[in-house]
Amino acid sequence: MRSHRLEKMLLGSVQLASQTVVIEHEDTMDNKDYKNFVAQDSFLVSWLLSTVSPQLLRQLVGVVSIVEIWITVNKFFVSSKERELNMQSYISQIKEICDALATSGSPMSDQERIATILGGLPTEYRLFVTIILDNRDLITLDGVISILLDVELQQQKNFEQFNGLSISANMDQSFVTNSSQDAEANTFSSLKGDQS
Repeated sequence: MRSHRLEKMLLGSVQLASQTVVIEHEDTMDNKDYKNFVAQDSFLVSWLLSTVSPQLLRQLVGVVSIVEIWITVNKFFVSSKERELNMQSYISQIKEICDALATSGSPMSDQERIATILGGLPTEYRLFVTIILDNRDLITLDGVISILLDVELQQQKNFEQFNGLSISANMDQSFVTNSSQDAEANTFSSLKGDQS
């Protein structure tokens, strides 16, 4: 895309020209800029649709412009994140898009890949995103991926430990409640027995 100077279209920073232009005496003629825009947009749409996975392609049914496709793809990844994809799946999906861009002659740099990965993370990763961004000159793409996979693993362990503590606390509370009820019953029985 860069080699054809089409990345501005992808990002939506190129405005659609009017279909016709006014010439002398209010006569109109077809606008060459409009025709070029439509041809480039159609090329990008067909190229991108031919390079995405079937899973992602289903999300793009009815989308007609490159800007709409790009917005839909971004929304798809955000909603994928909200569906709690695991980190490996999320990174694989980002890699798939990056590979498709590279195949088209528009490879993303490692810094662009890092920015894409970090930009799509949920708020639980905000601290780690900040740390990574503060050290961006020292951390490679593989390093970022490794950090994020480790963070996810640690979060899963913490969640499992918390659930274990919660169950344990509930069982302890149940034991305390049953023990105190048994003690009350025994006390009541012994008091009843003393009265007889």
